[in-house]
Amino acid sequence: MRQQDEHTRFNLKKSELVRVIVQALESLDYHQSAKLLENESGYDLHTSDISTFRNNVIQGNWEQVLSTIHVLNINDDEREAVRIRIFINHSMYDF
Repeated sequence: MRQQDEHTRFNLKKSELVRVIVQALESLDYHQSAKLLENESGYDLHTSDISTFRNNVIQGNWEQVLSTIHVLNINDDEREAVRIRIFINHSMYDF
């Protein structure tokens, strides 16, 4: 069980700081370091649903992407949902 989210001396939540660092490591292609920090800290950058969705996008599993689009929680913004579905449909046929 994870401890209550502590604050750093800069008044940031520890979880937020870890997520920012993990995101920076990912953007610099330090994937192993990012994963190690996630594992060691217990804070994940993405939920498992979002990670699965992301991996399906990266691997081009477009049918899976379309069937799991609900994990993005965009149902309240119909225009954004339509844009994302259009992007996915274009991506399906660009390969």
